[in-house]
Amino acid sequence: MSESWPAAIPRDYKQLFDEYGDFIAYTCQRYGRQDQAPADLLQYTWERLLHVDVLNKYVSCLTTNSTMPDTVSTLEACALLGVGFGAWRSAHWSYQVIFKKVLGGKAPVGAKNRGMTKIRGLRVRCKLCKGAGTMQEVPCSKCKGEGQAGEIRGERWVLWMPEPLPVDGKPVGPVSSKARFKTKQVIQLAEMGYFKGICVNLPTPTATVSHFKNYLRQCIKNHFANWVRTNSRRHKERPADMFAQFRDPDGEGFNMEDRIVDTNSTGRMEATVDIARVMGRAGTDELFQHKEGLLDLLGEGYSLAEAAKKLGLSSQTRAAVQRALQSMT
Repeated sequence: MSESWPAAIPRDYKQLFDEYGDFIAYTCQRYGRQDQAPADLLQYTWERLLHVDVLNKYVSCLTTNSTMPDTVSTLEACALLGVGFGAWRSAHWSYQVIFKKVLGGKAPVGAKNRGMTKIRGLRVRCKLCKGAGTMQEVPCSKCKGEGQAGEIRGERWVLWMPEPLPVDGKPVGPVSSKARFKTKQVIQLAEMGYFKGICVNLPTPTATVSHFKNYLRQCIKNHFANWVRTNSRRHKERPADMFAQFRDPDGEGFNMEDRIVDTNSTGRMEATVDIARVMGRAGTDELFQHKEGLLDLLGEGYSLAEAAKKLGLSSQTRAAVQRALQSMT
């Protein structure tokens, strides 16, 4: 092992077994049930961990993943710039609402990449009564009960903000949890001067015990899925006559499907008897014409009255069916 090997990561598989053996056994027990041979699963997991050389693979992933991703989410963009979510949301509101809609996407003459505007003419709220009157319900002497002072409020605008990438071909909002932004564009905001005390924090993965355990847990989960698929495939490829359930007392194999009773056919026989009795009491031409359709719906679980209604039989025929059913009970 090189001298740059992380101190928190085992240097060989004996150390891995001593320090993380109980953790690996517990994780296998969580994913596998009692009827799935946990001892076989544990043995298979260790075999796969050794085969893929999980220690060197993990350390190499630390070096590979040190590069920046192509896109970041809203919260990742805030963490990257070292700003709060409120500042990010305020900047996007200044761009989407004030600059694009109020100013029409054109900066005032002589302005830079940001500034203030009073074009909407919104008045400042009264600082004395906060726009909600006084406790004695007496009109405020400053705003005379209007809740607003005389001066016009200035609103901030910014020239540019990163636009979120579309998701499944549909646009999303800039503060949505699904929003993703290009990392290069987010880093460019550091040069715009929108935020105070901005500091680009380039993330670098750190080899810690918790990080390595999460990596091991995901590896075990993937190996468990492969183990289940392999066992399921082998079970399907086994001949049926090797199981005692598929052999008669003489040891001869048989097809289990031949001994299964078709509940649909049984229900259809009972339904045929019922509909024959109804036709005998309330038999109409329309009822005889739709006999097969009634039998099919009865086999699906519909009652005779529901089947007649679903087939769109006339009200006279449905009434005759109801009378016949009542006389049979």
